[in-house]
Amino acid sequence: MTWLHSNKLSRLALGIMVALAAASGLSAAPKAQENTAKTADDSKAKSSQNAPVLEEITVTAQRREQRLQDVGIAITAMTGDQLQSLGYTNAQQIMAMAPGVSTIQPNGEANYAVAIRGAANNDFITNQESPVALYVDDVYISQMSAAGFLLFDMDRVEILRGPQGTLFGRNATGGLIQYVTRKPTQDYNGYGNVSFGRFNRLNFQGAVGVPLNDKVSARFSMATKQGGGYVKNLLRPQLNLNNANNYAGRAQVLFQPKDAVDFLVKARFSKQEIRTGFFKYVSAIFPNSTPTPGVPNSNLNNYVDPNPRDPYTGSYDFPGHNTNKTTGVTATLNWRLSGATLTNVTDFSSVRRDYMEDSDAPRSITSTSS
Repeated sequence: MTWLHSNKLSRLALGIMVALAAASGLSAAPKAQENTAKTADDSKAKSSQNAPVLEEITVTAQRREQRLQDVGIAITAMTGDQLQSLGYTNAQQIMAMAPGVSTIQPNGEANYAVAIRGAANNDFITNQESPVALYVDDVYISQMSAAGFLLFDMDRVEILRGPQGTLFGRNATGGLIQYVTRKPTQDYNGYGNVSFGRFNRLNFQGAVGVPLNDKVSARFSMATKQGGGYVKNLLRPQLNLNNANNYAGRAQVLFQPKDAVDFLVKARFSKQEIRTGFFKYVSAIFPNSTPTPGVPNSNLNNYVDPNPRDPYTGSYDFPGHNTNKTTGVTATLNWRLSGATLTNVTDFSSVRRDYMEDSDAPRSITSTSS
């Protein structure tokens, strides 16, 4: 009897302990869920704070300032900071980031045109106008030889696909590209960027902005690109082709006599002087013009083409050159009225180009034995 009684008491105590444990577990479960929910909320808040924020880009694709998300046009826009992060130093390079947009270079780096959705001009004549218009601060670039300018101190670039003739004139049937430079402000600011790479390529660009008084501010920008050529000249190694010898500058002064009126005067210059105009050729047997790359040519004293498969080598006894000088002055007046803005853009531009190319074989190849 005594054992049975103690066994019952033990069972009773065990039941009480299980009940208490279950009760404590039930009471702890909401607390655990609450703590877990709180931890999840804290993690979500921290992740939302650390998440990348989409940078808002303001464009003028419809001749007025709008958010990029609010423009009903197929458009690619990049800010100046993005261009600098990508290392872009030439106006042609932005095509790499725009779908459906490519560069056409009929005769090397001397000229280039832009193709948007297949609409392009592939003529090598400098004075031909392209169906894709180029603008720099609302100034139309009419000649292909002025299109390959250095890219520096930019605010943004806008690439508009499709006909834009209503707002930008007849020369924008395929689309257009608008380059917008940074303007003077009432703050002291500036930057500088230097890079060095293969073929002794040295790139530098920089700018400084200063307020002259409470109504006048100025900004000065410059860039240069120097270095050796990457096309090896087997006849004259000291004159490798496609070298870099470019420099450009820009000076802007902004007058703001009233809150509703601003007047911007900009002067600019650029120069390119490089060895270019090369062609990759192979010898051929007369009269069938059968190419003989890498084998002796009986018509040319058993001449053998050097490095026939390497497009970055050639024999040039007379290296071509491209000298391109651009100058210009632009005056822009903005007068903000009630409900509208009156804008007047006046520009004078000058482009001078001297181009020569070595499109035939050197004398050592064309000479034959008697």
